Amino acid sequence: MSSRRNRFVAAFLLALGIASLSGCGGAVDSVVNPTTYELTDSDAILSPNASFTIEAISTNSDVTGHDFQVQEEGGGTVVQGTGSQTNTALYTAPSTLGTYHVRVRFLRNSDVRATRTFTATVAVPSE
Repeated sequence: MSSRRNRFVAAFLLALGIASLSGCGGAVDSVVNPTTYELTDSDAILSPNASFTIEAISTNSDVTGHDFQVQEEGGGTVVQGTGSQTNTALYTAPSTLGTYHVRVRFLRNSDVRATRTFTATVAVPSE
């Protein structure tokens, strides 16, 4: 009788193990294909009043939009692309030398999925 019970317990545990592994497909996919949030360039050295295109790239994500915002008062301007180009923005440096930051938010509807920062150093060009 004990042998029969042992086989039943072994079969039950095997079935339980198989059932618990059947829901793991998503976890394996997220390891093989991880979600990434990046900027094509995270920094740049610019002349006063020069412009630079910032591009946000996300892979394997549910991002539906982006938000670009200059962090410092008087730190230049940023104009976000429209239509299918909302993942890009044109940053124009101020005339004042210094270091400035553009916060880039990766959005899913109104929820923030990730935030990255672009750093612009405005300097006089060397000759």
